[in-house]
Amino acid sequence: MTLEKIIDKGEYLFESNSSLYFLQWVNGKKENFFCYKDTLKQIEEVEFLNAITHNWEKIQNHLKFPLHDYCFAQAPNGEMFFQNYQNGILHNFDKNGNFKSSTNLDELFNCGHAIYSIQFEAPNFLWLAFPTGQTVSKLDLSTNQEVFKIGEYTFDDVFEPLNYPETIFINGKNLYISNMGNSTVNHLDLNNYNLTIKHRDFPSKVWEFTQVNNDSYVRLANGIFKIKNVR
Repeated sequence: MTLEKIIDKGEYLFESNSSLYFLQWVNGKKENFFCYKDTLKQIEEVEFLNAITHNWEKIQNHLKFPLHDYCFAQAPNGEMFFQNYQNGILHNFDKNGNFKSSTNLDELFNCGHAIYSIQFEAPNFLWLAFPTGQTVSKLDLSTNQEVFKIGEYTFDDVFEPLNYPETIFINGKNLYISNMGNSTVNHLDLNNYNLTIKHRDFPSKVWEFTQVNNDSYVRLANGIFKIKNVR
């Protein structure tokens, strides 16, 4: 495995229109927005928001914070879910950006750990990452019941099998977990829940992992990189 650096700093990685999008903090504010597809391009905030959803204005008017303060997930039917780690409220919108419902995840899980990342799995499941609890959980949205988890929401120094799982990413039946604590990316096969290490030996902490078409990208402590020459 080799790494090709795209930029020295950035975060909030996501795929849209077969391109990689991310933002950059400057002087304590989210001021720079980027799109990467073969080459790096700085874009306006509106284009970045449109890449998240064309209904961003309607949705943002309903939410308390700017749209890119929330992690988000999208269902195949166009429904979207937004969640901010500071309050634990999951907001659900239909494909047209109309508000459907909200769920207090902090009360639902009652584990004392914040949620930093969410991903949707068809037909009606939401995966959630609790970094400080060393846990990733699967929620059935039709019943609001947890149906699977890796980890035990511990406050102790237990770093196996997950080690500060900061973010998660789903591609088909593959769930990828970015372990900040031990610089690895785990792979969970959603067909059989077999957990393996997908990537290891990164030169610094792993904060995010995502894929765009057949390419994989990772955010490390020292920048955003394209993963190349994977065997």
